[in-house]
Amino acid sequence: MSRAPGKVPRPSRRRKTAVLFLFILALAAAPLKLQADGDIQWKKSPIRTHWSFWTGMEYSLQGIRLSDNPSFEDAIFPLEDPESTRLLKDSESLGAVAGIGSALGSLGIGWGGFHLLFDDHPSSHGTSVAILLTGAGLDLIGSLLFDGSQSAKFNAVERYNQLVRGEDQALPPTPADEKSLLPASPEKSGR
Repeated sequence: MSRAPGKVPRPSRRRKTAVLFLFILALAAAPLKLQADGDIQWKKSPIRTHWSFWTGMEYSLQGIRLSDNPSFEDAIFPLEDPESTRLLKDSESLGAVAGIGSALGSLGIGWGGFHLLFDDHPSSHGTSVAILLTGAGLDLIGSLLFDGSQSAKFNAVERYNQLVRGEDQALPPTPADEKSLLPASPEKSGR
């Protein structure tokens, strides 16, 4: 296509549509960027703790209650602090073992108690008492592990709050192996 000298070419309809599309896309992406920055700021506020007689320790972040493990992970893991991550994972694993122990203990107490009350054979009472006491012991151990789980969760939250407030610094990542902790040998450093 040749054009006359001195004449300015007009943009095509397709080009106008593309520019309009890019402009609308840029406008739509601006709130997403602001929302993402808001999420980052949300993650950097301290977690508030409150003791309740009926429910125990309650945690909230910016007025939103943290109650399950994924909500704690969403708040604590982005800091990439090995200590707070370790404490939270310890809390989760202790909580799982405590739940299993309490469930088995409750089954043992129920089975042993049922057979003590309703079994007419005196020869099986010894077995029922043993199962009942074993269940009570498992339930007690489960309760102690649950307390340890809650303590580890509280310590993870306290560590997170120290980092967010600037009272402490994040620890460096843990090394992959022990060899990376050794100083470089003189042959490899070129001396």
